[in-house]
Amino acid sequence: PTVLALTGHRDFLRSGLVAVSYPFRAAFGFAADGVSGFARYFSGMKELIKENEALKDELDSYRDAAARAESAEGELRRLREYYDFVASHTTYTMTDARVTGRQSNSYSVIYTLNRGSECGIAVNMGVVTPTGVVGYITEVGVGWSRAVALTDPTAAVGVYEPSTGLYGTLEGSVAHRQEGLCLLPRVPADIMMKEGDKLLTSGGRVFPPDLEVGTVVSSEPDAYTHTASYLVKPAVDFDSVTSVIIITGLNAEVG
Repeated sequence: PTVLALTGHRDFLRSGLVAVSYPFRAAFGFAADGVSGFARYFSGMKELIKENEALKDELDSYRDAAARAESAEGELRRLREYYDFVASHTTYTMTDARVTGRQSNSYSVIYTLNRGSECGIAVNMGVVTPTGVVGYITEVGVGWSRAVALTDPTAAVGVYEPSTGLYGTLEGSVAHRQEGLCLLPRVPADIMMKEGDKLLTSGGRVFPPDLEVGTVVSSEPDAYTHTASYLVKPAVDFDSVTSVIIITGLNAEVG
């Protein structure tokens, strides 16, 4: 380098030094750019994570609001159905109740309700929904009561079939409980009902008349007694019942 400098070849020397140092400068520049880019990447990731968390919180709040709105809509629909039902059966007194528990076994479905003796609830009162008949009250306490579904072997309800004029008693059946069916026994052979015929309550102190009870599924003729037994599917889906109406009696204010 000294000789080159003395002989006036400084540019050549400078070019050589630049050429020799280029790989080192490029490496250090790449490293610096990498560190800077790495820092920017993590800074961007932090911002992205914060933004995602904010969006998640906002989405959760929307979901909560939607769930509350759906719950309120369901409650409003339930109350509307209850008041419509009461308004169409003014000769009976009623109270609404919520299902707080449900037990099911080989023989029966038992509901625990949030109304009890303080509301005038008593054993053997009828339990219905706007869809149809559910069953009967079997136990009562303060703040609670229990009801069995129509498929329980101890349950029975008076029914009639409009097209044939048949009157009878629909019963729970041990043999058909697990199928979710009830039995209408001892129907005279000259009265022929067909699949799809609907049975309605015949009325009385327990149930208002003309509530839907169930639909005829099939018949089992008995040649010895000249009668037939009909299997009936209840109108109410017992697995989906969440609220009910308890028929507390006849309305004394109605003439």
